[in-house]
Amino acid sequence: MSSPKNKVQTSTTAFAALVAVFTFPSFTAEAATVAFETQADLTDNFTLASDNTTAPLVTAGAGIGNPASGGLVNGPSGDDGYNFNTAFNLSVAGNQISMFFKNSGTGPAQTPTSLFLGYSTDAGTTLNTNVVNGQEWFGMRVSAQTGGVNFRLQTRSNNSTVTDQGQDFALTTTNFYKFTVEVVRTATAGVFSLTGKVEDFGTDGTSIPATALKTFTSSVTNTAVYNDTSAFAGFRAPSGGGANNFDNFSVNQVPEPGTIGLLALATVGMVAIRRRR
Repeated sequence: MSSPKNKVQTSTTAFAALVAVFTFPSFTAEAATVAFETQADLTDNFTLASDNTTAPLVTAGAGIGNPASGGLVNGPSGDDGYNFNTAFNLSVAGNQISMFFKNSGTGPAQTPTSLFLGYSTDAGTTLNTNVVNGQEWFGMRVSAQTGGVNFRLQTRSNNSTVTDQGQDFALTTTNFYKFTVEVVRTATAGVFSLTGKVEDFGTDGTSIPATALKTFTSSVTNTAVYNDTSAFAGFRAPSGGGANNFDNFSVNQVPEPGTIGLLALATVGMVAIRRRR
């Protein structure tokens, strides 16, 4: 005959197993960071978009750190889109992408993208044009305004117009900035919520700021990516767009709010059981 203590232990184990069955299969937590210490970090981990014909980005020891290490530099004629080779299942979870960049201080004649982070349904699709070979994409970008002094955050998808925050902010040419885009898969079919954040990390990219310089939350509708079990995270870094140094691309898959709620419920349940011991 089992003792009351053993019964409680058995109940706790069974409850934990039940939670694991119904909670954890709903997403796979994934994380990756590419530091671009060598050119191989770029070529081995990313696919250059099929509609890009210019010279690719190159490593030049101009990245974050003191002394500086790695980092990518864009040439005078580059307009390059890259997708990370590992696919993510956006049909069950959201993602967070981030990358460091430095303001080049050059003044574009128009308002090109300085850095674009987003997702596409194909590794060879850039975050630039409309549908390429039937593939689709969406994301958020830091866009340099005319003159290269002020910037804005914008959301864009291949099937929608640009959503502009409408608020200019200035970036110091000597500093590194971290651009982060968090993508949340909403309960509304086909709709994602995007939150962009720009943070000032100082001249060497290592000074963690207390607050964000600018944030922007918007939504985008893209049914193809919403239902895609193998979406590709990527970035686009055009020359003359107000940025010329890039470093540390990171992508992290995060659970949906519903999954987080189940995890919280599981924790509360296990604590309650243990208190009965």
